[in-house]
Amino acid sequence: MQGTEHNSLLIGGLDPTGGAGILADHSVCQKMGVKPFTILTADTIQSNDRFYAIRWSHPEWIKEQLRLILKSNVIQVAKIGIIENPAVLYMVVEMLKAANRQIKIVWDPIRASTSGHTFYPWRIKDVDAFLSDIYLITPNKKEFLQLTSGVDEALQFIRAHTHVLIKSYDIDSVEVTDILFTSSASHRYTYPLHPHHQQVRGTGCRLASGILCALLKKHELQEACSIAGKALQEYKQSIQELKQQVT
Repeated sequence: MQGTEHNSLLIGGLDPTGGAGILADHSVCQKMGVKPFTILTADTIQSNDRFYAIRWSHPEWIKEQLRLILKSNVIQVAKIGIIENPAVLYMVVEMLKAANRQIKIVWDPIRASTSGHTFYPWRIKDVDAFLSDIYLITPNKKEFLQLTSGVDEALQFIRAHTHVLIKSYDIDSVEVTDILFTSSASHRYTYPLHPHHQQVRGTGCRLASGILCALLKKHELQEACSIAGKALQEYKQSIQELKQQVT
C-alpha cells in the first residue's frame, strides 16, 4: 500500500493568519514529528482580532478528497475542527470508521471563534447517533455547558459512549484546570497562568492536535492529554513573552 508513512489526518478550516485552524494544527504536528494529510472544511477571511466571513467547502468536495486519501492510506488518528453541520460531520465520521474501525477520532466541537464568529450551535442531540464512533471530544467549559440544558445528564450520556476533555473547567487568578472524563474515572490537568495572562488564539486547535500526535505515538489517552497540555503551555508561554517584548 502506498503512502503508509502518512497515517494521520487533519480536517478543519483555514485561518489565513495561522493563529488557529488547520494551519495551527499542522504546525503542532510538525513540531511533534507527525506528517498528517489535511482536508479543508472552510475558508475564512479574518485577522488576528476580527472575523469577516466564511465559505464552507462543498460536502461532495470533502467526500471525494476523503475517499481518495482513505483508498490508499491507513488513517489511524484524525482530528476534526470546524465543520458546517451534523450531516457533514456524520459523513466524515462514517467514512473514517468504514475505512478503519480502529481509528481514533478527536473532535473539537467549536461553536464560535475567538475573534467572535458563531459557527453551528452544536448540541448533544446532533451527534448522539454516532457519538460512540468518536474517541474524544474536546469542548471548553462554555461549549460543554451549551451542548445541553441538563449538564449532569449530558456528562453521564457522553461518558457512556466516549471520552470528553473539558478545557478550562476551573480557572482562577493563578491556575487553570482541564478535566478528562472517561467511562470510569476523571483526571485533572492543572497549569499555572502567566502573570500577564492574555487570551491566545487557537489553543483549542493546538491542544486537540497535540493529543492526536500523542495518540498516534501509542500513548494512552490520559498521558496523551498531559503531553499535549504541557506542549500547549510552552507555546502560550512563548506567545506571552513575545507580546511582552513587543510592548
